[in-house]
Amino acid sequence: MEEMQALNRMLYLDYLNEEEKALIDALEEEFKNRGADYTLAALWNYDSFLGGIGCYSMPADPKKNPFSGGYLRYLFRPLQYVRCSMEILDLNYTARDAIRDTGLYLEFVMKFSLKKRRGILSIVNNNGTLGKLSHKLYNLKSISDDQFECMKSIIKIYNKSKHEINSDVNRSMSFAPIDAVVFYLVARKVTMDLLMPYYDEIYQNFGDRLQYFHINYGFIRGFGFVE
Repeated sequence: MEEMQALNRMLYLDYLNEEEKALIDALEEEFKNRGADYTLAALWNYDSFLGGIGCYSMPADPKKNPFSGGYLRYLFRPLQYVRCSMEILDLNYTARDAIRDTGLYLEFVMKFSLKKRRGILSIVNNNGTLGKLSHKLYNLKSISDDQFECMKSIIKIYNKSKHEINSDVNRSMSFAPIDAVVFYLVARKVTMDLLMPYYDEIYQNFGDRLQYFHINYGFIRGFGFVE
């Protein structure tokens, strides 16, 4: 965890189980030893294990757009950009972009969940920041106490990715590849719990376009904290 930023280290220690920590440790060695020749096969295998829709099920090339429009494009398109930053581009240089797009995905999922919980009334107040959205969902008991505490670190990291640009990879404010992986994995677990009640509807709305994805339809595993 030498290169991991402090906030991401907190996510690693407090919100990943032992299997997930072992995955992160192995990937950190992968980045260290192989440089730009790293592989993320182990990450996508675990991402698939979580179930539902994730980066693992997305075309890595954003030019291959499986969305015709509507809320599904709005909701899941950021995941394509995350995978592109991680797999087609070099995460040694695009970690900040991957974190930003992961945070954007989480923001869209929270807006979607809030709209589902509050119906038409939520449209009036559905343009808030990630912090405001997490407070609203917490008040509606859509996220747990642990998730709400986790969101505090997620929000700080997300805001940093949006507002702090630094080309010097040796300075502490820079994001390392492993930061992007930890952030994605924790955020993915949060979104799994938020989307779980709606996956049947989501799959139905995809219709024939589901053929473009490689989705694990099995049991969906959400926010499994340290076991």
